Amino acid sequence: MTAFDVAGPLPLGQTVVLQASAGTGKTHAVATLAARAVAEGVVTLDELMVITFSSASTRELRSRVRTRLVELQDALVSAAGGGVVDDPAWRPVVATTCPEEALARISTALVRFDTAMICTTHQFCDRMLAELGVLADHDPETVAVENVDDLVEQAVDDEYLARYARTEGVPFDHATARTIGRAAVDDPYLPLVPGPGATPRGEERRSFAEAVRTRVEARKRQVGLYTFDDMQTRLLDALRHPVVGEAARERVRRRFPLVLVDEFQDTDP
Repeated sequence: MTAFDVAGPLPLGQTVVLQASAGTGKTHAVATLAARAVAEGVVTLDELMVITFSSASTRELRSRVRTRLVELQDALVSAAGGGVVDDPAWRPVVATTCPEEALARISTALVRFDTAMICTTHQFCDRMLAELGVLADHDPETVAVENVDDLVEQAVDDEYLARYARTEGVPFDHATARTIGRAAVDDPYLPLVPGPGATPRGEERRSFAEAVRTRVEARKRQVGLYTFDDMQTRLLDALRHPVVGEAARERVRRRFPLVLVDEFQDTDP
């Protein structure tokens, strides 16, 4: 690992990971890099994406980025008047940019700050699904919900009755069926496979889980609902799509030349 200097050249065109203990200033570094990138003309505010792991963290990070922009603005004004720049992070901005241009960029960013893409992972995915339009599997009329537990229970009940209502010696009871169904839907990208040395009963459990997943997905679309998991999986599917995936990826690249992720290890898996 290499020590990171927030006052050094901006890390552009590469992926940089900052690893440090709690309280050592990672969030401060993210906010500082965002302010520098805007002031130095690397990106405009609407080309910058800053992601963190919860709504509360988003509010704090939004406040931190705005505060750093104001502090950099004050430093540039002070430097133009012959003052000393105390914060070492601002010295490269003062040394390498035209003060009037940097101040104009910051002023524009502060005026438009409410439009800044500082958000959670789910908010980013939801926004990009809307912006990708026909390149993504997304209906703008659908409603986001925290969970679809009722739909899962209905799907389990229907599948259980369809398979076993007229069958002697069912492979598992109804309570087990609900446990299988919830587990399958709660982690939609988890591969469904029978365990090692699986018996026909194990394959039946896998088949049941797959069928419940399919039923729940169909019902969500039928009633116009989607979940937080759907925000991520549908965007992922769009970016991986064999036909439109490259166009979708390129649109995201052009939309956000610079991405800063705070506490990435705490985001949704």
